[in-house]
Amino acid sequence: STDGTSSIRAAPGQHPRSWGAFVRKISHYARDKGTITLPFAVRSNSSLPAHIVGLRDRGALQEGFMADVVVFDYARLDDRYDLLQPDLGPVGVEYVVINGEVAVDAGRLTGSRAGRVLDRRQKRER
Repeated sequence: STDGTSSIRAAPGQHPRSWGAFVRKISHYARDKGTITLPFAVRSNSSLPAHIVGLRDRGALQEGFMADVVVFDYARLDDRYDLLQPDLGPVGVEYVVINGEVAVDAGRLTGSRAGRVLDRRQKRER
C-alpha cells in the first residue's frame, strides 16, 4: 500500500506515489539501486499486505485464490512519474489481470473495472 490518494485521474501537483509507487519500488530500488531484492519487492507488493490485512484468498498465485496478476518486463520497467505529470503511466507493465479480468493488455488499458472494494467485515464470496 501507499499513503497516496485514490483517484480516477491525476492532477498536476498530486504526489506521484499515488500512481507509481509499486513500479518505482521494483524498478528503482530493486533493479537500479539493489537496495532490496526483486523477490522482496514483489512480496511486499502482494502477499505481505494481503496477509497483514487478512485477505486469505489474495496475494499469491495459488489455486482457489483470486486471479490478480501483473506481468512486467523487468529490464524496461520505469515509473516515469513527476509532480507536473503524475499520470504518465508506467513503461514495462505488459499485462494486469484483476479478479480474472484483463485490465492491461500488451501495455494498454482495456477499460475493465473488475476491481472492487474489499471489506474484511463482510463475508467473503468464493
